Amino acid sequence: MIIEMGRLTQDVKLKNITVDGAEQRVLNNRLAINQGKDNTVFIDVTAWGDTAEFLSKYFTKGSEIYVTGEIRNRQFKFKDDERSFTVPYIKIMGIKFTHGTNKEDDGMAVIN
Repeated sequence: MIIEMGRLTQDVKLKNITVDGAEQRVLNNRLAINQGKDNTVFIDVTAWGDTAEFLSKYFTKGSEIYVTGEIRNRQFKFKDDERSFTVPYIKIMGIKFTHGTNKEDDGMAVIN
């Protein structure tokens, strides 16, 4: 399990795709994680189903977000040969608000 906090770097777009004959909701984005005064790390994030829908409903580009999930690898192949490369990403399993919640809230609305 990995826990990270960062800001979404792109507009949030929910997509419907077909996987093994079933339609599923998916959301892909990138998280900017501040690791000190002059160091920011960027990592791709993916959310599925209700988690993706929740993210698309309540978060926008630039939103700070606290995520829990798993590190996964996505493999890409070059078109003209057999070479490939792997890119790590976080498969989001849970989300928490960090800023901008209503004062009535405890500031930690959660979806798992």
